[in-house]
Amino acid sequence: MRKINALKGTRCLALFASISLSLFIYSCKKDNQEKLENAEIISDVKSWFGSQTSNRLLTTSLFRQSGSNKISALKPTRTQTIPNAADHSLTIDWENAKTYQSSDSTIIEVPVTSDGLFKFNTKVPIEGEKISMKKSFTRLLFIKTATATEGYFMTIINSDEYLETTSNPEQNTFLKKEASFIGTVVYHDFQGKMTNAISIGGIKLLNKKVSVNSQAARGKIMQAFPDECKETDIYQVIGIGCFDIGAYTYCENSYSIYVGRTKCGGGSEPGAGSGGGAGGGGTSNPPVILKVDVDSNARQCLKDMKAALESLGMKNTSKTAGLISDILNKLNLSQGSNFNAIINEGVTANGHLAETIWITDPNNSSNLLTQIKFDSGYLNKLTDLAVAATMMHEYIHAYFDWNIRLMNEGKTGFDANFQATYKFLFDKTGAPLNDQLGTYQHEQMANSFATSIGEMVKKYADSQGITYPADPDYFKKIGWIGLTGTPSATHAPPGTSYTLASEEGSSGTTPLSQRLKCKQ
Repeated sequence: MRKINALKGTRCLALFASISLSLFIYSCKKDNQEKLENAEIISDVKSWFGSQTSNRLLTTSLFRQSGSNKISALKPTRTQTIPNAADHSLTIDWENAKTYQSSDSTIIEVPVTSDGLFKFNTKVPIEGEKISMKKSFTRLLFIKTATATEGYFMTIINSDEYLETTSNPEQNTFLKKEASFIGTVVYHDFQGKMTNAISIGGIKLLNKKVSVNSQAARGKIMQAFPDECKETDIYQVIGIGCFDIGAYTYCENSYSIYVGRTKCGGGSEPGAGSGGGAGGGGTSNPPVILKVDVDSNARQCLKDMKAALESLGMKNTSKTAGLISDILNKLNLSQGSNFNAIINEGVTANGHLAETIWITDPNNSSNLLTQIKFDSGYLNKLTDLAVAATMMHEYIHAYFDWNIRLMNEGKTGFDANFQATYKFLFDKTGAPLNDQLGTYQHEQMANSFATSIGEMVKKYADSQGITYPADPDYFKKIGWIGLTGTPSATHAPPGTSYTLASEEGSSGTTPLSQRLKCKQ
């Protein structure tokens, strides 16, 4: 019996050893395969980067875009011309490139160094002041999918406060930050233009609420933000005759050059606009929130109106209470939405004042784009206040569409209270209703937004000096534009149909608010 048990034990040990060896061999093969795949990916982006920069030698002067930036501020009250010797060649450390996955994309980060002092900072260092070796680090950032590649210089500037609490700030990446991280992230295109900069405090953005995402990659950083916005200056710091002592760098001569600033709010912040796609000379905007844009061929009145409404709180980063700011916050900042839209004009399919539909993104055929189209014929008849009300009406359609699309596709990021708040859009089981004609959306809009649209139109009218009727219910009526066919329209103020017909330029009526800026 003992011999039999011993034999069984020997066989078990042999079997265990065989299985362990097989698993070890499989693991080695898998690791080797992943290394080969990563090496191929890095080789591809290295070649792509070379083509985007024409394989030219890059120096720290790349990030200075104007003649005035050839002047350095050694102290806040003192300047000096930057000598050529202060500019160092940039070294792209491909050997230490790192790759990781995000959704359907691969993220590649490659260290960028130089022989001399090369840092970025959020203040002008005092002459002779020691500079932490870990104050900032710059990397090439690539976002690669099967169909597109995006590339940027990404610099993470660590605050002094954060450096006192961390032993390894280099662990922070494009997609992942320590919860205690305090600092600023700056993006430059391959021509050295600063295209976006965001300041992050702890897990809060100090300068704006933002979901850093890529149109191609859908990778994100998402944080909350405090009520008060703080803009931050960005400086490049270079030096001559530098040497390291401990954790700090000292230079015989250091130069601090202003290169840009973080921004509060929307509109003119660096990097605003459509995201980058494949190629493009490396000039694509960095992965930042995409927002509603106006087609360059659309009438100037639409561009002016959108800009004016933005100044009243119709911005993706506004904290101002009100319909449009709330809706745009939800559109642009939903974690899974990657929302972007275009406003243009043409002939609407059903002869409506405007329509909101899905189209293929011309810059990325794998993405859908929300198109808000105004009917060109109606634009010649609509008063400015009718156009403003219609624009807000269509924004709400876009908000509904994006949330429902996310839900139907099983994605996360839709408004957490969407279903509970907008019950007209769902059946009794909680499933989104098939609403190709917008019937349920209009009913929901009539119940939830008609009054708010009217209130926002009044703000717009007052800001633009547009005269309007003395009728105390005028703006309540204008909020019902596009909604008079709903069952809830019985609750609209008496005379709503006539007011809307007049503002829409219907035959036999006279506009009540007079101004027709879109008319051609």
